[in-house]
Amino acid sequence: MYRLTAVTKRYGPADDTVEGLSDVTLSVPRGGQLVVQGPPGGGKSTLLRLLGGLDRPTEGTVELDGTDLAALDDGTLAAVRAEHIGFVPRRAHLLPALTARQNVEAALVPLGVRRGERRTRAARALEWAGLGARLRCVPAELTPAERQRVAVARAVVKRPKVLLADEPTGGLGRQDAAEVLALLEAARHADAVPEPGYVPTLVMVTHDSATARRAPRLAVLRRGRVELTEREGGDASS
Repeated sequence: MYRLTAVTKRYGPADDTVEGLSDVTLSVPRGGQLVVQGPPGGGKSTLLRLLGGLDRPTEGTVELDGTDLAALDDGTLAAVRAEHIGFVPRRAHLLPALTARQNVEAALVPLGVRRGERRTRAARALEWAGLGARLRCVPAELTPAERQRVAVARAVVKRPKVLLADEPTGGLGRQDAAEVLALLEAARHADAVPEPGYVPTLVMVTHDSATARRAPRLAVLRRGRVELTEREGGDASS
């Protein structure tokens, strides 16, 4: 699980700092889901960077399964990101010279997975994402929605503890966005993913109000401060 305790993140020189987050305390249970909304500059991207180990808090702790990410050295933190954290960015950022399958396989290379298993797992993940017939296509041959589906498959294929999605439907039409969101939500159900028994924690930043309304837990960030809403039947939090 994630546990943030009194987290503050400041940017800039000491005499002219800007607070990206201010005294944020929250938790996300293992296998749970948290949707994050807020105005531009409210702290959403800062929160995801801290959860993903891409930045360190100025004050407070960010723990993943009891490990304080900020206390790790750079090499260990990079290994944690490679093995345990899957990112789905606003734009897929696929390698243009590689096929869809090779882009998904790339997530497994730092983990030392052998080539044959990489190919099998990548193909299975793309089949799950509805792209079984597009394995050999390079990104230029895919639609924006298909590229984003590849990005989801790339994040899921390594079986991370956590999926972090930063406005994963940005720029997509309503139907394409709904399908990408459905794919992310399906990744949290063990009977609907390419890796049996795998249920990740999902933290998603979204501008989509319909997604926010049906989220079991919603964090609204304004000026670096968080307002957390629990809905009936939502994930438990401590």
